[in-house]
Amino acid sequence: MTRWYIDTSVLASYYFPEARSAAAQRFMDSVESPFISALTLLEMRSLTARKISRKELTGTLAEKALAVFQSHLREGYFHFLIPAAQHWELAGGLVERSTGALRSLDALHLAIARGEGAALVTADGGFASAARRMGLAVTLLGAR
Repeated sequence: MTRWYIDTSVLASYYFPEARSAAAQRFMDSVESPFISALTLLEMRSLTARKISRKELTGTLAEKALAVFQSHLREGYFHFLIPAAQHWELAGGLVERSTGALRSLDALHLAIARGEGAALVTADGGFASAARRMGLAVTLLGAR
């Protein structure tokens, strides 16, 4: 069974109405105990605030979506990872070896996935390419 690390871009499509929502729903329904990290919590809050400020979401819809996400966390739907020292060290090495295109937080996500032996699912093509360059198995979620 493949262990999956779920990128925030996929969670955004899963919890909020987006072009890739149907694909995200199908993927999330097909996996058991997917991995996310503590970093994902911060990114989800940031993403939600950005969607509200851009008027892509109402505050009420955002609150409902985040409540579902929080209930999934409480219920243990996700295998929740807290970045450890080895993840930070690996992320630093990835950033140093990159051509400058790899952002620090993306490097941390990749380091966590690699450290846990998980494949990555993302909706971000650039992030998928970076993950492949470091040898991770990647699924790029597309709009359908």
